[in-house]
Amino acid sequence: MPLHAPVDALEQVVFTHDYIQLVFGDVRISLYGPTSVRGPHGFYEREEPGFCDALVKLIGQHAIALSALEDCRLTIEFASDETVVVLPTVGPEAWEYASSGEFIVGRY
Repeated sequence: MPLHAPVDALEQVVFTHDYIQLVFGDVRISLYGPTSVRGPHGFYEREEPGFCDALVKLIGQHAIALSALEDCRLTIEFASDETVVVLPTVGPEAWEYASSGEFIVGRY
């Protein structure tokens, strides 16, 4: 299922104890499942050295495409040719997409 790509560039990456939130203006995408950053500069999975740096380097970049697959995998493609991928999880949700007009939850 294609989602609306945020109009604003990525403004914040918020790291909390058990999830990550990406803030694009009024759009907030919370990442609960196994997350990775893939691109021309490498492949970084959560809990690996370089993962947090790879996410933070995306600040200021625009997401050009978002898609949610039937298995609840979420992909966020950036103009910089980097992609954030969230895999399904056994928990209640893998990710959440929230904006002023939409609230979508990726459930396993």
